[in-house]
Amino acid sequence: MALLALTACTAAAPPEAEQPGPAFDPVAFFTGATRGDGKLDQIMKGVRTVTVDSVGELEANGALTLTQRIAMQGDPPRTRVWKLKQVAPGRYAGNLTDATGSVETVAIGRAIRIRYPMKGGLMVEQWLVALPGGRKLDNRLTVTKWGMRVASLHERIEKR
Repeated sequence: MALLALTACTAAAPPEAEQPGPAFDPVAFFTGATRGDGKLDQIMKGVRTVTVDSVGELEANGALTLTQRIAMQGDPPRTRVWKLKQVAPGRYAGNLTDATGSVETVAIGRAIRIRYPMKGGLMVEQWLVALPGGRKLDNRLTVTKWGMRVASLHERIEKR
């Protein structure tokens, strides 16, 4: 019942999130090294490959610091940093160097939904869905402006 109330005011969770399996814990998954490979489809720029190498470090207070090196086809590599900490069951608070406001993170079954604003009036909604075995995720990200999709990313993330 709580899941229905939670999802009623947000975009629908991917169907895989509702399949049986352990709840997704982003702090546990991203502690250590991970690598993501994906395709970013941007309006006016087309499809480009993206590789993300990440290292997550668990702090004494239980927070995660995730440093990511992002290599996007046609752009120089760049680094960004996430901070994430569980604040209640299934809820995480944090920030991201790319975000212009707070990062909202909610666990829903085998997935988490991440939402945050970016420069230029862009809004990001991201679904990370744990795959069977617990060592891989599907990342589905959508960027909108004025409610219209301007970019989408599909990435596979794997623990190293």
